[in-house]
Amino acid sequence: MNDLKLIILLLFISLTAYAQNIDYEVINSNTRSIVQENLLKLETLADFSPGFPSTWIKSYASVEITIKSNGTEFTSIGDAFDLIDNQKSLLASADLGSVIMVDVIYYPNYTSINNELKKIHTEYTVIPYKEAEYTGGYELLKKYIKVNAIDKIPESAASNIQSATLSFIVDKEGQITRVKMTQSSGDEDLDKLLYDSLVNMPNWIPAKNAFDLNVDQEFVLRVGSLIGC
Repeated sequence: MNDLKLIILLLFISLTAYAQNIDYEVINSNTRSIVQENLLKLETLADFSPGFPSTWIKSYASVEITIKSNGTEFTSIGDAFDLIDNQKSLLASADLGSVIMVDVIYYPNYTSINNELKKIHTEYTVIPYKEAEYTGGYELLKKYIKVNAIDKIPESAASNIQSATLSFIVDKEGQITRVKMTQSSGDEDLDKLLYDSLVNMPNWIPAKNAFDLNVDQEFVLRVGSLIGC
């Protein structure tokens, strides 16, 4: 598993702005998040989320916990609200950036002719104790992306832009590294503009773990035409 990545999309930094009908955001996770150190404390399904709807459930068919990291998956299956020892051990092994998938298959707590099975699927991204932050905060990050990328997009290209996505790492020194175009805009010049804006971005305040040690964290820049504009 890769403890140097955090795949993206519950928000620590999320920004959306408008320039020439262009929508953009910088985000850290595309799922709910859970602090790495808290994985050691998980005992029940409710520990993932205090709002877990246990009152909906008459009985459990299976509780499957999968950890996905760097293309590899590890799974442990139980059949109860309380996590089994193997599931707790698996969760304790999850590194930063891992995605934890929880699939609960259950019989609902109401009368059903067919006694139909239901499923709850949730995902969580393992995040540092303290996430990385752009030096100067949200507003300066918003301004930097606007001035160095969004405002430089030719107006003629703005209406035709396809969605573009780039990932980047804020390393232990706060420097921007491993910039990668994960989804092209369809325009080579625009892709380069977005790429260069990240490569030349000022240093961030790096993420920290519970021991106050700096750790790497991954973020994503997304750019695309606004829906409905």
